[in-house]
Amino acid sequence: MPVYSSDKILELIIKAVIALLILLCAAFVYFSIKTQSKEAYNFSSNGVVYSINWKSKNHGAPSIVIKVKNEYINFSSSKIMLNHDNVKIGDKFKKERKSNFCLINEHRIKCVK
Repeated sequence: MPVYSSDKILELIIKAVIALLILLCAAFVYFSIKTQSKEAYNFSSNGVVYSINWKSKNHGAPSIVIKVKNEYINFSSSKIMLNHDNVKIGDKFKKERKSNFCLINEHRIKCVK
């Protein structure tokens, strides 16, 4: 069995810690992306489009605010597939949980990647 100096052992420990940190960061990024994807998929609302920002401060992701009675619900995600041809302010908007489709003015449109 080889004998290592304390400097070599310290170097190996540092490399192992760095490798572990890289793996943890990769796992965090992976689960963040999965969570964002699920948020758009699990979003639900049934109301009227109140406002639209096609390039929001949220990394340029579309942000659609839906008015439901006296409540305003924000639908914002980079997974939104809608554009200015599909939805406008004042349109009826309905999206159910666990669906990639929306009903906009009673027309079924794929709205989540």
